[in-house]
Amino acid sequence: MRWIKTTEFLRELEKSRTALYGILVFLLILLIIVIQQLFTKPTLVNITHSKPKQYAELVPIKSAEKLFLLNLYTAEFLKTNILSPFYTDKFEPQPPTQTNLNSSPLPPTPPKFYKVQIKYIGMIQNSEGFKKAFFLVNSNLVTATAGMNFLSNIVTLDFNPKQAILACPDKTNVIMFNKEFVLEIPIK
Repeated sequence: MRWIKTTEFLRELEKSRTALYGILVFLLILLIIVIQQLFTKPTLVNITHSKPKQYAELVPIKSAEKLFLLNLYTAEFLKTNILSPFYTDKFEPQPPTQTNLNSSPLPPTPPKFYKVQIKYIGMIQNSEGFKKAFFLVNSNLVTATAGMNFLSNIVTLDFNPKQAILACPDKTNVIMFNKEFVLEIPIK
């Protein structure tokens, strides 16, 4: 069925003068392109020789050596009066300090503390008796249960709706509900 439609299309195309003129113009343009290609010279391709030139001819080494030679008697070098152009006196070491071997040892430094701001903001308890306390530690919300570390060395011992009891490395602290408290904890 398709073949019949194709043959009918070609017969109609044969009868059409515009299609015939279009095909003739296309063939004429194709003929002009082919003739033009026949009479033009092909482009030359440079092929390197099997024996290359000497390196001195390729790279001007003699003129490049002038860049690396340092003329020691230039005006800039005479101003500095130094052996190396890379020397600077900007970074000079400090003179050594006088030490006395018989001096007494330094007293031990006092222990350093870091401050933690804690605010006890409440607790919840479920029907099974499980309790959870809420603290603001340096403006971060922290939840804790009894006996849990909520900072590296602060342990929650017990809490109720009015207060929380915290154990620090050096002492035990009682924090009242909704009151800010600052703990000083020694750094080990």
